[in-house]
Amino acid sequence: MAGFDPNNILQNAEQQAKDKADSAIDELAFFALRQGRPERALRLGGAALAVRRAVGASLHNSERTTLEKRLDAARKHLGEAAAAAEAEGRSMTIESAVDYALRVARGATRS
Repeated sequence: MAGFDPNNILQNAEQQAKDKADSAIDELAFFALRQGRPERALRLGGAALAVRRAVGASLHNSERTTLEKRLDAARKHLGEAAAAAEAEGRSMTIESAVDYALRVARGATRS
């Protein structure tokens, strides 16, 4: 079959997964907020930002505004500890951000 390249298909699938990872992590951050887990929410929010930066993605202004409004409540709740939680998330690689998000989703982490 001319033009069939399994490596290209895998690369495209990997890129699509990375492109959607930030949105999935943001949703987990919102879920953490609803659960009363502000530190986790901020760490996840930072991780989603790290993924966006790594893949060159950005949020539309309305999405960014919504995200910031939601995370502001967590920042106010945590005070000075908020910056550390967000910084921890922002320092993650794509792989570590996804791994952390999966552990959170499975309930395998306390933070």
